[in-house]
Amino acid sequence: MNHNIRIIGGLTGLKIIGAVLGVIYMVLQVRYFGTSRAIEVFFAAQSVLYVIISLTQSGQLAEIFLPEYLKIRNSKGTSVAHAAYSVVANRLSAIVIIVLCIAFILAPFIIRLFIPGFSTEDQYQATYLFRAFLPFIFLQIQLAFLNTVLNAEQVFGRTEATNIVNGIISILILIFLYQDLEVWALVVSSYVGIIIQIALSLIYAYKKGIRYYFVWVLPSFNHKVFFKTILSTLSYTIATQGLNWAMVASISFLPQGMLAIYKYVEKLYPKLNSILVQPFSTVFFTKISNKISSESDARHLKLKMVNLQEYSLLFGLFIFGLSIAAGKESLSILWKGSNFTSADLAMAYQILCAFFIAFTFQLFYALNRKYSVALGLARYNYNYQTYAQLLSATVAFPLIYFFNIEGLLSAIVFSRLALISVPVYVNLAKGQKFYKAPPLSFSIKFLMGLIFLPIVVLITKAHICLWCHIEGIWFDIANIISWVFFTICLYFLIINLFKLNFIFKLKKEIFGS
Repeated sequence: MNHNIRIIGGLTGLKIIGAVLGVIYMVLQVRYFGTSRAIEVFFAAQSVLYVIISLTQSGQLAEIFLPEYLKIRNSKGTSVAHAAYSVVANRLSAIVIIVLCIAFILAPFIIRLFIPGFSTEDQYQATYLFRAFLPFIFLQIQLAFLNTVLNAEQVFGRTEATNIVNGIISILILIFLYQDLEVWALVVSSYVGIIIQIALSLIYAYKKGIRYYFVWVLPSFNHKVFFKTILSTLSYTIATQGLNWAMVASISFLPQGMLAIYKYVEKLYPKLNSILVQPFSTVFFTKISNKISSESDARHLKLKMVNLQEYSLLFGLFIFGLSIAAGKESLSILWKGSNFTSADLAMAYQILCAFFIAFTFQLFYALNRKYSVALGLARYNYNYQTYAQLLSATVAFPLIYFFNIEGLLSAIVFSRLALISVPVYVNLAKGQKFYKAPPLSFSIKFLMGLIFLPIVVLITKAHICLWCHIEGIWFDIANIISWVFFTICLYFLIINLFKLNFIFKLKKEIFGS
């Protein structure tokens, strides 16, 4: 037990260091490039790159291959498992190379489709960047499968460690090459980073005895059945990338700088999610999965699930309050400078608040999604999330195109909440035996707190800030400390005022008997 805790603690520490390095890299991006058209063109090319990576479904295939690899290794031996890995890697490589060749030819059309609001010259530059990035896709997919095999062989910590090395080197490359290469320094840092990650993973694989074979078929491994598994998530992947296209394409019609600001803030979201949500949801998933497999009293399990959902919503309310109170000052410390103006900062804060409205429900969403998976309802999740993403894409483009900034903020909130609602609906519709949503009385009180908390914080800040004429980083730090303290006090006042359950009872639900 203590050994496992040390491993988890060590991995969490490495993950936090990696996240910090990622934030530093992003801060340098903002300070060097600001909201220039050059960085927007880079983000556009990068968005198309992610679409192709997603459509290859290498991530899903790698995840599905892990249990398959273990089953083959345990039943037929290590060398056969390595051969099966080689068959998948070789066949996927051939498919990806064909896809990349087609993407290279169609690059101008694809770029015009993604950023129709940009000038022809900007579209040409995005095309060059996109084509330069195409080999990166091949390397990324190879790394994903190599890491999957290392995970199966219980080589822990190397992904986090290589990410740290990658982060440090990427920062140094950006610092020293920015003056000469400008936005192309980001391309160079991306390639150097992925090559370092692959090299270190290959060293780990060699030490572990993992071998690669140039084989196309393996009698003991049905690769056709394996590759057909991607059909179950293909529609969801296409719908998700359709939403990605709708957001980027519609934002391209907005004033210069909006795409850059949106992408900067969007990149913060997964970093916060990995630190604030993933550790909790992992603990929830392990505990609840064990309960479902052994719990004979469905009523007792329902009650526990209701409590966990209530606590997750209260946790989200707390984080939302902090983001409203200290978000602008935090962004100011990170980003404000000659290339990121006060107007840019104000817009980034509005987009941040829109993201954090959804982030209020992020742990609630993660808990419900993992619960539905534990109940065996993953297929329904993918199906309904496909509809949610298609609906969001349909709504997002006209919202942003016709209503500009207000439309963008509305589209962010709508798309996130639509996705978040899916596992709750699936659990209510398909898992009634073991699932119950929080009662209506709690939901009403929670929504009242969700409205009351930011209004009080914003009104109080607006009046107090009228008397303050000091600026600078120390003023921002003082503001953050004071407003965080104020929000914490207000938060506990609200949950007691509305008689909401005390959040620290969560410890008993997770670790209690």
